[in-house]
Amino acid sequence: MAKHPTSSRVHRGDQVPDDAFVSTVRRLITWSRENRRELVIATVIVVVLGITAAWYITEQRSVEARAASRFTAVQQSVASGNIQLAIRDLEAFIGTFGDTETADQARLVLADLLIAQDRADDAVDALGSLPDD
Repeated sequence: MAKHPTSSRVHRGDQVPDDAFVSTVRRLITWSRENRRELVIATVIVVVLGITAAWYITEQRSVEARAASRFTAVQQSVASGNIQLAIRDLEAFIGTFGDTETADQARLVLADLLIAQDRADDAVDALGSLPDD
């Protein structure tokens, strides 16, 4: 069988310019060799920031879970009917978990109990630290 006339290999010399991708990769490799120290420092910083962010998020979720668990016990105190005990428990809860979303719910319950005790000024104070949204 005869070869197709165009099937022969095209031989290119060593002077063929690289395509854009290959030349970009070569430039990046050269740059990374020249800036190895800066790359290592930047990589360490990014890894440390990532680990810190992951720890912070995990810690916040843990605090929220503990607050929700403790708030269940405080709600039982409220349901028992002993208003003075419930107010004391709610104030202690807010003191411990004041920065959580569950503490915002506790502030609302506390304000409701204080209003029922004709302590409207104290109720306003309890609600004063609620977020605006």
